This record gives sequence, structure tokens and C-alpha cells, in this order.
Amino acid sequence: MVISFMQLSILFSHFLPFLLISGNTLFLAGKISLDQDPIANSSNRIDRISALLLCQILSFLPMKEAAATSILSPGWRYLLTSIPVINLVFNDTSDELDPIQRENSHLKFSRYIDFCINLIRQRNTAPIRKFGLTIFPPWLCERFQLQMDSLISALPLCNVQELEIFLFENDAERSNLLGIFTCKTLVVLKMDRQVDLDIPNSVALPDLKVLRLECLSMVGKDSLDMLIRGCPLLEELYLDIVESPTYLSHELAVLEIFRYKTLVSLRLGWQISLFA
Repeated sequence: MVISFMQLSILFSHFLPFLLISGNTLFLAGKISLDQDPIANSSNRIDRISALLLCQILSFLPMKEAAATSILSPGWRYLLTSIPVINLVFNDTSDELDPIQRENSHLKFSRYIDFCINLIRQRNTAPIRKFGLTIFPPWLCERFQLQMDSLISALPLCNVQELEIFLFENDAERSNLLGIFTCKTLVVLKMDRQVDLDIPNSVALPDLKVLRLECLSMVGKDSLDMLIRGCPLLEELYLDIVESPTYLSHELAVLEIFRYKTLVSLRLGWQISLFA
């Protein structure tokens, strides 16, 4: 069933005054009168909803849908710079369109990326509790690489605490992820799928407790060593690395450092590739 913005406005105005929130769970509270007119004064009711509650509710939506709710009330457009959970999904299917439609689709997509970059840069001092980024198909990273790099490099400025990145890119192009390895507020870092990971010489993740790297290929035989040594409080480690036989013996040696780490959960997996 498709719900129009008018219907959504009525639902928000009628039921949100009775909602309580605890963590990520919403509860109904108070007594709802069936005699109340759900349409009357709907705009005023929406405007009276606390900004904190609205930010929590918008956190449950992907960014496109969260941004679209600004049509319900003029004041909502400024809430996007305060929501604690941001989920960005870049998924393009324009290959199925004719050339003119495809170009228009790419232009809209580029504007959307710029919108997301500005949104992150204009945030207030409230940290991002969780940030999710999914990019597919691979050519998106190639065509819009500079914008994607700008988006990722802006994250450390927002004191992001939990970061999940799902990238699908070709070997010829690598996204610039170096900035996230010096993000001192990161507690959880998860990266998944088909990325050549270039670890900087200096890794500083002093608060990181959970690290999950899946289907990644390390660039440089010392990369994993440098990464682990930059996470002094690491408690949970999940690795699924695509490696060549040349690098594998060296990477296994990094396990020696776990003897004096705070690690309580460890899961390792290597995919041996003759072409890695």
C-alpha cells in the first residue's frame, strides 16, 4: 500500500503526541480519543512535536525518505542536520534507460551526493551515533569518486561513533578511506565487499572496540599489522581477507600482538587468490 504525504501528515499529527521513545523503540502512551478530528490543526500538532523525538523517528528512515518528510512542516528541514543515525544508499539502475534519461539520472544523482555532503558538513555539535553508506553498482564509485571521497572524508568531523561501509568497486579505482582511520570517536567500524583497502602509515582509533572487515584485499603487506596496532581497545575482531599466497604468511604473523590486547572475540578467514 502506498501512503501519500497527506496521509502521512495525518498519521504523524494524530498519533505522534502519544508516542514515547526509549532507545530505538517507540511506545504508544496516553489515551487516544476516537472523537478527535485527525485532520483539524494537523500542521500545528506536527510543529509541536519535540525536535528530539522527531530526530529519533527520522533516524529509522533512509536519508531520501527522511529528507522528503520536510514537506510536512517547514521546521523539519533543519532537523536533518541533527539526526543521530544516517543511512545513505546510492543505488543506480540508469543503465536500463536511454542515453538522455541516463544523463538526467546521473545529474540528479550527483546533486543528491552534494546534498548529503553539505548535510554532513553543516551538522551541529551532536555526534553521529551511526552512519551507514552503501554504494552499488561498481561504476558509481568510478564516475563519482571525487564526490564519494569528499563525503567519506567529512565523517571524522562529525564525531561518528559507528560506521558501516558497503562498497562495490573495481580494482582500477579505490575510494579514499584514509580519513576514517584517524577518527578518534569511532567505536564500531564495519566494511564489507570488494574493496582494495589502503591503510595509512598512521592509524589512530583509540576508542574502537569492534572491527569487521569482510571480503577486502589489503594493499601492502604491513597493512593489517598497522591497522590492528592502531586499535588499543579492540574487543571484537572479524576478518575475511582476500590475499595472495605471498602476503598470507606475513599477515598470519600479526596474530602475535593479540597476546597483550583486550580482545575477547576473534574470527578469522582468508580467501587465497592467485590473482590478488
